[in-house]
Formats: sequence, structure tokens, C-alpha cells
Amino acid sequence: MKETEIFSSVITVVTPLIQSIVDVYANQKEAEALIIKDIEKSKTLRVYAMCGSTFSDKVNSNIAKKVLDDVNLKQSYLISGVDNNEKNIEKRQSELPRGATDLKTKIINSLNEFKAAKAINPIIEYRLHNKKVGFRLIILDECMYLSQQENNKYGKETEIQRISSDTPAYINFSAYFEELWNKYV
Repeated sequence: MKETEIFSSVITVVTPLIQSIVDVYANQKEAEALIIKDIEKSKTLRVYAMCGSTFSDKVNSNIAKKVLDDVNLKQSYLISGVDNNEKNIEKRQSELPRGATDLKTKIINSLNEFKAAKAINPIIEYRLHNKKVGFRLIILDECMYLSQQENNKYGKETEIQRISSDTPAYINFSAYFEELWNKYV
């Protein structure tokens, strides 16, 4: 199945599945305790994001403090690369609030943090994509978290949905992640 077909099926399936959303939170901070609790129960963590600082920045993120040193948690991060991706990064930068931190710099910092973490914890894997990211995925064994990108908001400030692993939405987004993971080797 082609990447575009998977993405189309994901969008088609997600819209009517609001009933399968376990919880909806106003933003990541509101969901953080539950995200950490779900991570503690999981053997795998897969993330599709623009820069992934929630998972790489141990100074400013409780989630990063939890996951980066966990040698029992198989971690796969698919984040934006800065090469051949300038248009997407510039577009997203223009959508962020005025005075926002330079997104390209933030992505580079995040990538360096992932490199440093991988040197200590070899179970961490990361790959770089060059896609326009309209949403962020945090996929665990029993559930996933989905948040959309919105104008004038950082990704962490947008509504985040917790979706059970026994739903078509989880299955389709998981397949979408795997398709991208295999594409960006």
C-alpha cells in the first residue's frame, strides 16, 4: 500500500471514530502524567513529529527524563530532517506565534540530543523524514496520542487525544508510521 493511500485511509477512518477516543486533553501538559504512565507500561515507543523535543530535551521535559535512559523501552523517533526540508520547516515556522524559537535550530538541537542519547542508550533509533507534518503521533503498545498542528500554537499547546490500540485509528496510524519508517532508512 502506498504512503498516500495509507494516509487517506487514516483520515477517512479517524473522522468517524471520535467515540473510540479514550480521553481528550487541552494540551500535552494536561496529558503528561498519563502519557508517562502509559510509557511505563509499554515495551515500545514510536514517535512521528516535527522535532521531537518532548522526547529529546531532558532539561525541559519530564517525558524525555523518563524515556531516554530506559534501556528496556524500544524507541523509534521519526523527526524532520533539515536537509531537503526547508520549505516545510519555513511553512511551519510561519504558523508559529511571533517571536517563536527558530524551528530549524530547535530541530538541530533535538537531533543532537537524540544522537547523544543513542550513544548512551543504543536501543534508541531515529530517522529523518522530509514530510510536511500536520500532526504528531506518540504510539505505544496499548494506546497512541494524536495531536494536530494549529496556527499560532506550538504542537505541545494543541489538543491531544488518547486512542486505544484496539481501534482502526490506532491500526491505521501505526501502519502509516511503519510505512514512513521503512521509507526513511
